[in-house]
Amino acid sequence: MIRRTLASSSGVTYIGALVMVVILALMASRTAMLWKTQMQRERETELLWRGHQYMEALRRWYWPNGVPTSPTGTAGQPQGASPNNGYPVYPQTIPNDAPRLADLKDLLKGTGLKPKPCIRKLYKDPMFPGKDKDFDVIKDANQRIVGVKSTSAEKPIRQGRENFWLDFDFADFEGKKSYSEWEFICIHWPKPIGTGGQVKGLSTTGPGGLPPDSELPPAPRSQNKP
Repeated sequence: MIRRTLASSSGVTYIGALVMVVILALMASRTAMLWKTQMQRERETELLWRGHQYMEALRRWYWPNGVPTSPTGTAGQPQGASPNNGYPVYPQTIPNDAPRLADLKDLLKGTGLKPKPCIRKLYKDPMFPGKDKDFDVIKDANQRIVGVKSTSAEKPIRQGRENFWLDFDFADFEGKKSYSEWEFICIHWPKPIGTGGQVKGLSTTGPGGLPPDSELPPAPRSQNKP
């Protein structure tokens, strides 16, 4: 009788141990998934920040004296040709007389009689942690670099426009299937959202018509990494 009781007790203990192992495994798996998602979110934020740095650098290269704007209509058209809720319209093409940029490394030198770096450093693609991966470049019909993009095929977590900064053209980011579809192009500008004749969240008081630094999101903590 005692032997049967001991055997039964041992069986219950064994089953209990198995249940605990399964629970711990599920908890560990859940924790790993949460950690992976959090790391991906941080890399996404870093990607947006670094891509924005390249966009601004390219604008400094092609428009060293500031990006020109037209009060209404497209640049070069007479006033009132195509009203834009009273807000400036930015150029959609690179100036014909602008210096040609064929290599991102030239951004470190700058242009003009008194060259000044257009970017502090050449940032790497953050979607490949631990790897020295460069951004892919985007060129126009004249083979001039107009933007950069990641080469990652991973699906972004951010999908809706409410998850992106207001100084981006949402069409370049929302609903994309991979990070390689996020394009940081210097001649793509935020589309004004009409709200009673005003543009919500968009300012044109910064130098060259760009939003002032105070309105841009702070740089991610890992911005000093290559």
